[in-house]
Amino acid sequence: MVRAHAEMGPMYVSPVRIRSWMPHDVEVIGPEQIPVIQPSSWHDLPGRLCAFDKLRAVQNPEDALVHGYRADHVLEPIARRPSSFVNRFRNFAGVITPDFSVYRNMPRCERIYHTRVARGVGAYFQSRGLLIVPNVRWADRLDFDYCFLGLPVNAVVAISAHGCSRTSEDRHHFREGLNALLDVLEPKSVLVHGPMAPDVFGDVTSRARFIRYPSDIEAAHRKVT
Repeated sequence: MVRAHAEMGPMYVSPVRIRSWMPHDVEVIGPEQIPVIQPSSWHDLPGRLCAFDKLRAVQNPEDALVHGYRADHVLEPIARRPSSFVNRFRNFAGVITPDFSVYRNMPRCERIYHTRVARGVGAYFQSRGLLIVPNVRWADRLDFDYCFLGLPVNAVVAISAHGCSRTSEDRHHFREGLNALLDVLEPKSVLVHGPMAPDVFGDVTSRARFIRYPSDIEAAHRKVT
């Protein structure tokens, strides 16, 4: 998946910082040592998504999932010190793991590192009793050997389609990854942040329950119009 670099800042968080807050009993998998996310039990999936940095005005937080579909530099405080966010998220239905960027033109080591950080944050929040929906992010098929590692099978996962359908090449890689996700994880439900382009989702919506949530940009546009 490719999103405009102008929207994203670099995300550099030292592995030493991560080791300082990562729970010692978190299971990791694969040579990349991806932290494992345990399945969360959902009776009813929440009706809304709310960005983690815009929670103060949220009413009825028990019906909202906190999301991290934000620029890397905005997300960085979560990676540096997730402990400071636990109580802020406690009244919400759950948390979608942060969506650190993965680009096709990024070195593989950086793609893996961003995935490890995001999963580590999710594992930390789980260790503090928060319900977690793992976000799945890939750039192209080169990520398929690690981007699904440690994720629960036949559970609830989240993806963001925002900014991933700008070109036919973007849609090709997104569609290819979506099919791989459905093959490997066989999810019960897929939460989709952003638009569901017919030429990407049209052939797969019968394979899982897809629940679409508008992006913040879509929601703001609706208010204006």
